[in-house]
Amino acid sequence: MTRLLTCAALLTAMLVAGLLAARLVGSTRSLQAKTVLDSGQCEQPCWHGIRPGETTLAEAEAALRESNIVSIYSPHSAMILRWAIRSDPPWRGSAFRFNAERADDTITFVELNPPLAAMRLGDAIAIFGEPLVSTLCWRFDSVPGDVAQPFLAAHLYFQGNVEVLAYNPIDPRGKRYTPDMAIWQVIYDYPSIEPPYRFDAPRWRGFTWAAENQVC
Repeated sequence: MTRLLTCAALLTAMLVAGLLAARLVGSTRSLQAKTVLDSGQCEQPCWHGIRPGETTLAEAEAALRESNIVSIYSPHSAMILRWAIRSDPPWRGSAFRFNAERADDTITFVELNPPLAAMRLGDAIAIFGEPLVSTLCWRFDSVPGDVAQPFLAAHLYFQGNVEVLAYNPIDPRGKRYTPDMAIWQVIYDYPSIEPPYRFDAPRWRGFTWAAENQVC
């Protein structure tokens, strides 16, 4: 009887330790995502002072070199600037222009790519607020790198022209939004009169099943 009680106590202690460890990992992950994505006083869409539609690639490179928060591994060309964020594990980022021939040489959009499992949908909502619209679309590429094709990718659009791409690592073909969906890309889109999503994109309805017959 004593041995049984001892085993039960050890099992309970292990379960509690596991839960505490999981919470600690989740808290650390959320804190890192918040730190990397913090826009300070800069109005969205904005990442560390880089604003699509206002900042040029040359200005973005100069600002990033001065801040020392990234390691630039591809100095800006006419179309693109790439960098690695000094975090553990490191995130990657890129700034793009659609047309090098335009007189307006400002950035069209900024992409940030978290490492696998470094950011969840719950983290994105805590940082950017509730999404405006969301869609689940079939993808046949290997963007996240560890998911069998095809899989369902969630496209979520937030206030301020911020877009987030996510998938469910446990159930890649599941049609339900969950807080644990893994984020593989955060996009800051060029602000314009029209929003970056389709006019008929379904409104965000929370962590529930995706709307039927949605058009991606």
